[in-house]
Amino acid sequence: MTASPADKGRPRAGRVRLAIDALTPFTRQAIESAVSLASQGAVRLECVFVEPLELFHAASLPLTREVGVALASPRPLERSGLERALELQARQAQRLLAQAAQAARLDYSFEVTRGPLLDEALRRAAPQDLLVVGAAGCELELPATARERGRGAQRTLLALVESLPADLPMLRALLRAMPGATLAVWAAGEAAGSAAALDAQFDALERELGYPLRRLAGAAGAQPPVLAAALAQALSELRPPLLTLRRETLATLAAELAWSMRRRPTLVVATPRAVLA
Repeated sequence: MTASPADKGRPRAGRVRLAIDALTPFTRQAIESAVSLASQGAVRLECVFVEPLELFHAASLPLTREVGVALASPRPLERSGLERALELQARQAQRLLAQAAQAARLDYSFEVTRGPLLDEALRRAAPQDLLVVGAAGCELELPATARERGRGAQRTLLALVESLPADLPMLRALLRAMPGATLAVWAAGEAAGSAAALDAQFDALERELGYPLRRLAGAAGAQPPVLAAALAQALSELRPPLLTLRRETLATLAAELAWSMRRRPTLVVATPRAVLA
């Protein structure tokens, strides 16, 4: 299933790639953020709706039951009903994306696939692409007024900074695309070993933002087990709905992040090697 204006010979530069696995209040915010980021960079937005494999595995088990507030009692989870529900969500997500992209005068595309969310997102992303992944979790559909009241508190951005020249410009772009977001920064690898430069850059960013950053203890080691353990601890303590890190790190930590994302809805923004203009 694809919907796209013609891509008229545009040279292949970085694009914004969005991956979602459901349509919820949280993933609607992911669509809004992806459109905003693509608008800032004047680049194409490509979205993939990923049907979760684990739901189909669950539907294949005879004892699996579906429970919902609108159901009088639990009922068997049937594959046909699951397919219809996901198809409906995908159509709704496509309409929402089309409306937002057309209003922003963006080229866009939409497709549906099935598999692990992070794997499918990473498989499509080139090194120069900005990758936005919105994972649905245990969310309640709140009235619009309640969502607006709670938005400021829900938009905390945890940024994993690994390279000052590459990551800080993207942080500024993300904060412009996500108004009201507060920022917690965590240095790793190269950035964690440059304390003086890091402090100077963070001081300048604080002055620019007009509020203090929350600076977390960094992880100087670049080995995947060190990063995975430190990131899991930071996610557990802060429980941030927004996380940004480099695409190569996302690929390395995909399994760990998939577990963390299921504990709490998380928007992961994977920054490209070449920052959007």
